[in-house]
Amino acid sequence: MQTPQIKKGQWIFRIRKYDPITSRTIEMPYISLGKKQHVTRAQARERARLVERVKKDIINGDEFSFPWQNEDGELAIKSYTLIQGSKEWLEHKSKSVKKSTVEIYTLALYHFIQYMGEKVPIDQISTCSTDAFRDYLVDKGYSKSSINCWLRPIKSMFTYFYDHDLIVKVPKIKQLKEPKRRPTYITDDEFQSIVELVGIDSFYAKVFWFYRETGCRLNEPFMGNLHGPWLVIPNSSKGGVEREIPLQKELITIYGELTSWYFNSSFKKEGRGTHLSKMFKKCLRKIGADEMKSFHSLRHTFAVRKLLENVPIYKIQRLLGHASVQTTEIYTKLTLRRVKIDFPTIVQNQLISMENSDTWGTNSWGTFEPNENFTDERMNR
Repeated sequence: MQTPQIKKGQWIFRIRKYDPITSRTIEMPYISLGKKQHVTRAQARERARLVERVKKDIINGDEFSFPWQNEDGELAIKSYTLIQGSKEWLEHKSKSVKKSTVEIYTLALYHFIQYMGEKVPIDQISTCSTDAFRDYLVDKGYSKSSINCWLRPIKSMFTYFYDHDLIVKVPKIKQLKEPKRRPTYITDDEFQSIVELVGIDSFYAKVFWFYRETGCRLNEPFMGNLHGPWLVIPNSSKGGVEREIPLQKELITIYGELTSWYFNSSFKKEGRGTHLSKMFKKCLRKIGADEMKSFHSLRHTFAVRKLLENVPIYKIQRLLGHASVQTTEIYTKLTLRRVKIDFPTIVQNQLISMENSDTWGTNSWGTFEPNENFTDERMNR
């Protein structure tokens, strides 16, 4: 759609038509959208949209009388409050994103509305307002990653308001700079120490091993289905990519125990995965592991071990369910010498042919040779 223009103190909408006889574009008389002093840019865009709907009829010679041409400012534009606008945006987003994502959006809006107030008009929220909100979250002691996680949907919401002509300008929302973190993994010694902890239930030891060997995210085993020796994770998982994970006989047995525990546990359903995560974190603390390590580190461990086994990067990408191989390449930034020390068992069992370098660069994937254990046709699709 053409953007409304200002001419002699009024908003106008130009209509052009193609003349097949002269092979030229002819500009028709412009249509007034109202005086600038009475009509906002948002109102002008809304009026232009109404004209656009009957543009073909105007070109064909039909005449129209628009409401605002009789009395300026007659076209009503909704003046949304923050609570009204946020509800509309959240309802719009809930149709296209996962439930867990909606929950993150809801929490972000909760913080934003708590700070700004429910009844503040959305067109009065400026860059200064969003900057002050960000500083407020910092003063509250929230982490940079959490703050940025909440700022992103708020920026998306204001873009939605702008696209629907509810505001004239999108306020700038600057995120905090976060230090780049390398993925944390669980070394062979650390994992063995966890398994040998006095008092740890053998069930949890097997479950932790299952996650390390499959690279599953915390809740993915309970979303997937077993098809023969393959665990199929649906595209509703994070990343939006359906994937198949090969399971050995022992892993299939553990998967059965894990899902049975999950669906029959006395814990509330939403807290069952969290329970596993907390149990693993408790074990990490007992063995004195780095505080940055967590349950998700088991997934990182899976990726690092596959790299050491010479599994091609694109197969690791598919096993992890990454939408882009660039996400997978973060593991190539780890120091090879350090990783070899941390996983002596794999190093002893695998003949690793790589360039003599301290780090795996993005271009080093060419040095990897396919592993014979990963020649299954389903993995090569």
